[in-house]
Amino acid sequence: MQNTYVNECFIDEIAAAVGADPVEYRLRHLKDERGAECIRACAKLAGRQPRPSPSRSANGGDRATGRGFSYVFYDNSRTYVAMACEVDVSRSTGRVRATRFWVAHDCGLVVNPDGTKAQIEGSVIQTLSRTLLEELTWDRSRVTSIDWKTYPKSSRSPLSRRSRSC
Repeated sequence: MQNTYVNECFIDEIAAAVGADPVEYRLRHLKDERGAECIRACAKLAGRQPRPSPSRSANGGDRATGRGFSYVFYDNSRTYVAMACEVDVSRSTGRVRATRFWVAHDCGLVVNPDGTKAQIEGSVIQTLSRTLLEELTWDRSRVTSIDWKTYPKSSRSPLSRRSRSC
């Protein structure tokens, strides 16, 4: 997870520095055709339009909307995942709401379709939770977030009612 996060952030930063579309930049430098096809499939599902990075949002006011994109391959060549997420952000409160997801997932031969669907849906929920809710805390000597009693709870789910699993 941490390596994927760092790699994807760095790719986005490079694309922004050269004024390139971040998805096209990934495709230009990816030599693995299965991975490239996964990225193209997700971009197509999301109806993604190429644009230079970062977006020059014209919408003012309290709301900001945007989309993020990520790609990962797991265990070197067995599973490929590309995901796009649409978000809505309140500038006054900082509250982030994920409103829609698109996922392209190539795990090879599927033996249990229901299990595969559950795995994909679970990855969306877990990613969203890790991004918006979970936190590792520590003091000078140790990790302090060590039990379920103090685990973050939210009555306001970051998933909107419109969200759907793919």
